[in-house]
Amino acid sequence: MVQACDRTKVKLITIHHMGDGLGPCTTEAELRRRSTPPGYDYPAYDFGILASGQVVTLRPLTVQGAHTLSDRAKYVRGYQWWNRNSASVVMANSNHLFAPPEPMYQGLICFLVGFCDKQGFNIMDGGYPHFQVAQTACPGGTYAKLGFNTGLFNYDRVEQAVNSRTILRG
Repeated sequence: MVQACDRTKVKLITIHHMGDGLGPCTTEAELRRRSTPPGYDYPAYDFGILASGQVVTLRPLTVQGAHTLSDRAKYVRGYQWWNRNSASVVMANSNHLFAPPEPMYQGLICFLVGFCDKQGFNIMDGGYPHFQVAQTACPGGTYAKLGFNTGLFNYDRVEQAVNSRTILRG
């Protein structure tokens, strides 16, 4: 089902992982296959980060996706609000089982710096790991600020790097 929606100027971005129990995607074709729900015309996410760090555009921002519903009281803003007003990026990896490869971290950081700058918000005000807005383990990681520890992805590290515009190693 395709629903037209102009999200070319979004208010925030939600960070996801595949959560399908498989390791990192290495090709765009694999990422598209794993991220497209049965019966859908497009992948669930707008952008994806491959194991190599390559950013793949999965769905145009003129098409509303189905990547985030909120159920945490602080973040509930109405029916489909997050899908209509945010973009999504998926790390092509099951972060609760597999640590993201270093190039994937670097690709995500570079993508977020550019995307947040282009959209006119900073990561602190407009970047949300999926588990922050919904009762889920996605994107399978830690976030000390909110006390989450659900996997092998370190969101604190990404947030710090994006804020300082520094590509961190290790």
